[in-house]
Amino acid sequence: MSNYTFPSVDPKIIVRRTILLAVSLLLPVFFLACKMPEYQNEPLQAVSPAARPKNIILLIGDGMALSQISSGLYWKGNGRSVFERFPVVGFHQSHSFDNLITDSAAGATAFSCGIKTYNGGIAVDPDEKPHATILEQLSKSGYATGMVVTCSATHATPAAFISHQPIRAFSEQIALDYLKTPIDCFIGGGEGYFNKRPDSRNLEDSLRDRGYQILHGTSFKHTPVDGSTRFMQFTATAEPPTASAGRRYLAPATTTACNFLKNRSAKGFS
Repeated sequence: MSNYTFPSVDPKIIVRRTILLAVSLLLPVFFLACKMPEYQNEPLQAVSPAARPKNIILLIGDGMALSQISSGLYWKGNGRSVFERFPVVGFHQSHSFDNLITDSAAGATAFSCGIKTYNGGIAVDPDEKPHATILEQLSKSGYATGMVVTCSATHATPAAFISHQPIRAFSEQIALDYLKTPIDCFIGGGEGYFNKRPDSRNLEDSLRDRGYQILHGTSFKHTPVDGSTRFMQFTATAEPPTASAGRRYLAPATTTACNFLKNRSAKGFS
């Protein structure tokens, strides 16, 4: 056995540190005891479970974390942000299956399927096995479903709710998966992946054959908000412009989609 000589320490230092440690441990107890009388006679409040929501709206801000939300709160001013109207705050671990830093595909798959996957995987597990998305599950249960995005239809985030692909860059294959999804409405960019494809297929014709109405632009005057017809409305050939570059359709598109989905199913929508 090897010998180890502990360094000598001044006994006075040990005594001082012991006293400081004891004080630091006793102070919280002291303050708690001082505050205790305020609560001793208060009756316990019964907690009632919240009513089950009929509709679920999932808002996803690309790359939006606590730092971005905090910056928005400071910029808006106290009590002025809609984030402060939410009664419940939750957290989740955003890392992907094998990487501390996630990407849009793995992050959206966690939202849509409730599983971790590798960066780049679209609604598949680490073994590339497809998993049902929440949109697919709710559609089977009779709920109306839809998406409004400020990116293309084949972008990783919306794709993770309707497609199952091993690599997020398979944009043409992701567009093909829209022919398999039960989604009731879509508003967003990326029309070129449907009607200007390398394989010369026109997926808009295929969507029409499935009963979809195909619309274009950012005016929603002709959108079937009565819920009678499923539709896809393309706002751009590729990626829509940024808000700073003039994009203004998100708010009216969201209102239009919610009105449509509300009329589409009496059971609820997501």
